[in-house]
Amino acid sequence: MLVQFMLKNVLSFKNETILDMTAINAYKEHACNLIDIGTKEKFLKVAAIYGANASGKSNLYLAMMYFQRIIAKSLDNVNDGAETAIAQYYNPFSFEEEEENSEFQIIKIIDNFEYRYGFEYNQNCIVTEWMYRKNIKTNRTSIIFERTTQSVEFGALIRKECDVYKEQIPPETLVLSFFNKLT
Repeated sequence: MLVQFMLKNVLSFKNETILDMTAINAYKEHACNLIDIGTKEKFLKVAAIYGANASGKSNLYLAMMYFQRIIAKSLDNVNDGAETAIAQYYNPFSFEEEEENSEFQIIKIIDNFEYRYGFEYNQNCIVTEWMYRKNIKTNRTSIIFERTTQSVEFGALIRKECDVYKEQIPPETLVLSFFNKLT
């Protein structure tokens, strides 16, 4: 279940922008559109995005597509000379002279865990990448992995299985994509 999608410096979105599916407390009009997972927060099943022409509706959709495609394709063309996925889908805010890194983050609830995954990138490399898991019942957060341009650190949950591969992850490939190809 999608909780939040965040983007920054992508297409027409210069500043951090968040699509949040958390219902406000006053939302009682369409109770059938609420998801109750037994916590104090409820979540929306469906949301509508509307606004004037050229207000960013299509760019939000494109940004979500970029996020998915970078994850799906970041390992596909490493070392074959073709344009990498991060270069192909690096489309920062256009009205700035100096190009800054773009950033995505998603929060999803799967079973009894809230996963927060995101990455910051430019056309050359993955700058940072992270994944955390929070137990909804105990509210305890654990690190799955954290990555910078210099290193990848795995949390206790997966360290034993993953540490042997960390030197093999190319700088333009997401850790998530790399391990997905291994399975």
